[in-house]
Amino acid sequence: QFIRDICDGYFPSELQAKYPDGVPFQIYDHRETEYRNQRLDNFPGVGQILGGKATQRTNMDSQQEKAQVTSRLTEKPVSTDRFLSKLPESVIHDGKIINIRSDIAQNMQTSDSTKSKVVIVETDQVKDMKARRNDESERPQTPHDITTLRIKNEDNTQVYIVKLKFDDTIKDLYQYISKQRPASAPQFQIRSSFPKKVYQNMEETLYECGLTPNATLFLTTEKSK
Repeated sequence: QFIRDICDGYFPSELQAKYPDGVPFQIYDHRETEYRNQRLDNFPGVGQILGGKATQRTNMDSQQEKAQVTSRLTEKPVSTDRFLSKLPESVIHDGKIINIRSDIAQNMQTSDSTKSKVVIVETDQVKDMKARRNDESERPQTPHDITTLRIKNEDNTQVYIVKLKFDDTIKDLYQYISKQRPASAPQFQIRSSFPKKVYQNMEETLYECGLTPNATLFLTTEKSK
């Protein structure tokens, strides 16, 4: 049920009571790890045979068997692309499109050795939320028409967190990202990984592009014409 809820775009029902405001998940790739149910191990104590003598299974025997169990699968592991292809590309929840495949792909592609610097882009929406936070005693709720975009730069050293309105355009997104980059930085394009798409129509809104209520995107260096 836990996995089904996630694939359907819902916060797992078994955690809703304990975490009513949600909780972040960290995904680990264990496709090459063999699972062994320890409860299926042979009884480690003394056994009695009808008409025979007692036999005892020592802990040493158990440890030797465990040492022989490899953590590598004997079969060829499933490729990342094949694994992702089995996931739904997106689901619709409360009338909103939620990306499943691209978000999981991003987590799988992120190297543990690479520590990306997170940059909160100062958009009008972020400024408004900060102002409301100062006026209210509790943390203000994010408006329903605000999308949160997580955008990685070309070498994965920076992650831009961009909050914009659904009806903001791709042009607005490019402008905000450009302000965060040094003047010497090359021209860039914004793309998604699943499906592979480069966002070039500057007049399209984020809602029309399916980049709501959240999305994970990447920057690539624009090829010279």
